Amino acid sequence: MAKFLSDQNIYVQISLDGASARIHDSIRGPGTFEKVVKAIHLLQDCGAGNHLNLCTTLMQRNKDDWPQLIVFAEKNNIPLLRFLHLREVGRGTSHPDARPLTGSAYESFIAHITNQRQSHQKLELTCGMSGLLLNMPESFKNDDIWCPVGRMMVVDTTGDLYPCVLMMRDNFRLGNIHENALMDVLQSQKMINTCQMLANRRFLIKKCAQCLFKNLCQAGCMGQALDHCDQLIDTDIFCSYRQKAYFKAFDRLIAMAMHGNS
Repeated sequence: MAKFLSDQNIYVQISLDGASARIHDSIRGPGTFEKVVKAIHLLQDCGAGNHLNLCTTLMQRNKDDWPQLIVFAEKNNIPLLRFLHLREVGRGTSHPDARPLTGSAYESFIAHITNQRQSHQKLELTCGMSGLLLNMPESFKNDDIWCPVGRMMVVDTTGDLYPCVLMMRDNFRLGNIHENALMDVLQSQKMINTCQMLANRRFLIKKCAQCLFKNLCQAGCMGQALDHCDQLIDTDIFCSYRQKAYFKAFDRLIAMAMHGNS
């Protein structure tokens, strides 16, 4: 399987919730840390090392382990380490250790990761903060929308298709890979309606329509809004943090411009 994945030249993400078996196995189950390490080495040995990333679901149980996770990623030559906020769905509602960080605690964590990026050049660090960017990725510039909905789809284990991993609900099901051609699904009215909602949320949400940064954050992540508020016409829980971050970023840009002109 590792050789097959390497030959397909695709990205592979492995979940790692702790830099040691003590923490990871307490969340994912006994013996899973050893399996993760084995999978990493198999993928690297088969040539998929440059297309491999680790993803950590951040929660109360592992909130202090992130420095060790960075060390683990660098030691094992991982090019990308992602930290994501715990979603309170599925086992995220029943696992005894599934307690999400508070908004302020997650904001503090993001500040730590932002500072760490400068000292870890070989390891890319991301923290799952959607809608916080000043430079649109080149691949998204055709329509100036940073969200990948409409450019990719999610396929679950039964073949059902969804527009986003955060929108895997019956009312957002687009079809099934065993029954429908992918191009037909991409061009379906249901997908078109989802993409129109994505483009228009910043104008439909009153709070966003009045915001200076609506064309940058684009009303945040609609999948996270669905998670947090059970509807798409709302912002996610990181709205206030993004506003503060954008104000800070633009203040810094203005200061740099004034310093450059002096």
